[in-house]
Amino acid sequence: MKCAIMQPTYMPWAGYFNLIAEVDHFVFLDDVQFEKQSWQSRNRVLLGGRVQWLIVPVRHGSLADPIHSISVDDTQPWRRKQLTLLENAYARHPFRDDILRLARDILQTPWARLADLNMSLIRRVASQLGLSAQFHRASELPVAGPRSQRLVGLCRHLDCDRYLSPVGSAEYLAEDGAFESADVALSFQDYPVRAYPQKGVAEFISHLSVLDVVANLGWSGTADYIRCA
Repeated sequence: MKCAIMQPTYMPWAGYFNLIAEVDHFVFLDDVQFEKQSWQSRNRVLLGGRVQWLIVPVRHGSLADPIHSISVDDTQPWRRKQLTLLENAYARHPFRDDILRLARDILQTPWARLADLNMSLIRRVASQLGLSAQFHRASELPVAGPRSQRLVGLCRHLDCDRYLSPVGSAEYLAEDGAFESADVALSFQDYPVRAYPQKGVAEFISHLSVLDVVANLGWSGTADYIRCA
């Protein structure tokens, strides 16, 4: 059994869903520290061929607050603005209705917490893509420990003997060395960034929100894209 563990980010890119597609269990690491101006609360789409940010305004008591405690700041009309931006950005795309239906359902639901908003969106996209991983919240699992040791503990708790990590974590995992003596095998995600037909741009722009992929390829084409089919 294989496990992946990631922070719940906002409207993540296709590689995030490739990780979900490759595992049996996926853990939302929702109890680590919130980071301002990170993927936890923002992502990118294209409007008129230019990158535009989708940002969720939040409220927090201190910078040490965990992600699951961060509240969405609905004193600002950010939901309506994002829907308008997406409607304008993808009005002429072949699968615009797919992303607009999803965006309206998610953004019109009054999620009070950022993590709940992010996890709901990720689960919905995963379901539309036909991904079968079981989802868990780290904050609800009785596993403690520093950094990599906790990753090993979460895998053991879920009876997983393999841990799939994004390549960006390789340095700190090697530094910690927790997997070297563990009964959990460590492997790294191998997801090549590939161009897809991207309407309205002269040159392909990578690492946008998965919404851009769906708007251009539809759900079936995106499912193939994230699986490298």
